[in-house]
Amino acid sequence: MREARFVVPFGSQGAADRAARAVALSIAADGMTLEVENVPGGGGLAGVRRAKALVAGSRDPVLLLATPSTHVLLPARLGPQAGPGSAFEPLLGLGSAPNVLLASPRLGVHNVGELVARARAGDLVYGSAGTGQTIHVCSALFCEQAGIRMAHRPFDEGSAGAYPELLDGRIHVYFDNLLGCREAIGRGDALALAVSSLRRSDLVPHVPTLAECGFPGHALDVWFGVFGAGVDSPWRSRIASAREDERLREQLQGLGLAGGPVDGEALAAIVAASAPRWLEALRSAA
Repeated sequence: MREARFVVPFGSQGAADRAARAVALSIAADGMTLEVENVPGGGGLAGVRRAKALVAGSRDPVLLLATPSTHVLLPARLGPQAGPGSAFEPLLGLGSAPNVLLASPRLGVHNVGELVARARAGDLVYGSAGTGQTIHVCSALFCEQAGIRMAHRPFDEGSAGAYPELLDGRIHVYFDNLLGCREAIGRGDALALAVSSLRRSDLVPHVPTLAECGFPGHALDVWFGVFGAGVDSPWRSRIASAREDERLREQLQGLGLAGGPVDGEALAAIVAASAPRWLEALRSAA
């Protein structure tokens, strides 16, 4: 039996978790066990630390679900040692998806303009999945560009903790990724006001972009990928086969990811191309 670990540095039921479990189903094969482990906390820091500890303490391959939080924002905020480091190499790009600006249904706003006006009246709170994580950065950038202030409340468990608070009106705004929020939008638990991408999403075509709402400088997509350390030939072969898995491709597209799956070289190029935009946005969250 060949075993490997797959660390997801974010909570269960969220965007990253959904992408990771679709990949795990594609990669696993007879005689090969891939254990998915959610390790939320610190905007991805806890999961990265867990993955690095597994590499140091075991000969089994270790996979890491990566986003701009783990590979761009963490090292920028806390130093290179906080990131995954060179032991983890890019293996599989899963695609990218925008964050969606969500408002509590109890807030009584229906569009971005109304939200900005309400925020200027004071005392609004936005949630995130941790300080310095993509949701936090998108929210802080929005506040800066709109000239408003909202208090920040991080939830290490991510969406699982934030949505009950959003529904009850204890937080008012949440910038969740498209992968994790469509059900909440459909149930009426959250009102979608805008997406953070340059173009509208085909999955929520009625939701305008932030540029359409007067914020042309707010264009950030969240990429998702798989990095690995100590990955041997049998696991590399399974990961390579995932790129040709039409079922996985359809699952990722169904979740809201565009542009994947792609190989490690393409993933590395995506990471590098996105870094300047995320680093510029991070400055707004400082």
